[in-house]
Amino acid sequence: MQLKVNGEQRNLDAGLTRLNQVIEALGHHPKLVVVEFNGLILTPDLTIGYINSRAERLLRISSNLLVRGQPLDDVLSVPQLEEAIVSVRHQQRPQRCEWDQQGAPLEAIVLPGSDEWMLVLLQSRQSLEAQQQQQERWVSDVAHELKTPLTALMLVSDRLEGSVSDQDGVLVERLQR
Repeated sequence: MQLKVNGEQRNLDAGLTRLNQVIEALGHHPKLVVVEFNGLILTPDLTIGYINSRAERLLRISSNLLVRGQPLDDVLSVPQLEEAIVSVRHQQRPQRCEWDQQGAPLEAIVLPGSDEWMLVLLQSRQSLEAQQQQQERWVSDVAHELKTPLTALMLVSDRLEGSVSDQDGVLVERLQR
């Protein structure tokens, strides 16, 4: 695949080959599962070599705007992402960063590639936060639903305690435990 940047032809095959290797490696990693690729590929001079439509939506980039071949800084100004990219370039290790893009919480994992190419995987943190809130509400609701009948049983057992014979007192005692 060829890309023309500033009048110069560039070959994207090396970057796409590396992307396939990274995705394959992530698929075999016991703690990581790549379901779908949301992100972009950065060339060695930090221009956007490839970006998919899901990444454009997450970054709120108009689909009418042609961003392939454009410098990342011209398209997106995110200091956290820029810092992660610099760190990946120097350390050659994956880096993670978080930021809010026009009110939407995002997370990126920047992966080093061969010949200074980089893969930026994007994901919305909003769904993770919503899932955590739903779980907290469920635990709260279950706790409330359990407390109501238990309180009623305790009140009944207190009331019965004074009005039952000694023989039935053992049953009331068990109810109170």
